[in-house]
Amino acid sequence: MAGRPHYYKLNPWGEPVPCDMLEAAKQLTSLNGRCVACDKLPSGLTVSTAFLVFDHAPFGREPVLWNTCVYSPDGRYRIAGRYSSLDEAITGHREVLALVRLFD
Repeated sequence: MAGRPHYYKLNPWGEPVPCDMLEAAKQLTSLNGRCVACDKLPSGLTVSTAFLVFDHAPFGREPVLWNTCVYSPDGRYRIAGRYSSLDEAITGHREVLALVRLFD
């Protein structure tokens, strides 16, 4: 494999480590262990941040392995943030949640 890995899994400390496609596919069958935070608001909107398993910026400087989405009650969603580290993902989730609450 040339360049950096495409697939990642979380080690026991929550840090991303490279893995093969089969391990990645197994992780994608469940959010168990991949969900960083999920908040449902009174309006029915949901703000969710999760580990993505595969790099969403393969040509970027760093792998993008987490994102925050805002889901409407009818299932539509918008990606509100993408992150390269768990710390960024936690901070990003809090920021998106605070912003959505302003308009909720």
